[in-house]
Amino acid sequence: MTVGWIDKTEIVRRINDITCNLCGKSCCRLGNFEALHFQENWGYGSPWDCQLWDGHLCPECAGLFKEWLESKGGHIDIKQLTVDGQVIDETNL
Repeated sequence: MTVGWIDKTEIVRRINDITCNLCGKSCCRLGNFEALHFQENWGYGSPWDCQLWDGHLCPECAGLFKEWLESKGGHIDIKQLTVDGQVIDETNL
């Protein structure tokens, strides 16, 4: 039996900017990237079978999207988070 070592090399990608797919502006706010990220791998039965959609909306355009969706009777499930990313129990809101 041969035992070998696997050398793991971590690949780090540095993202310089994220651009809004609607308005074309930067999604960088106060040194942080603030963007609504959406991604869908469309499957069989959809008009876009075998297509991967991927994009970002800046906070302003995400707000416009939310307003548009609500005007059509839709909604977005929004949960309040703590500073460390934990979901706040709705009974505590």
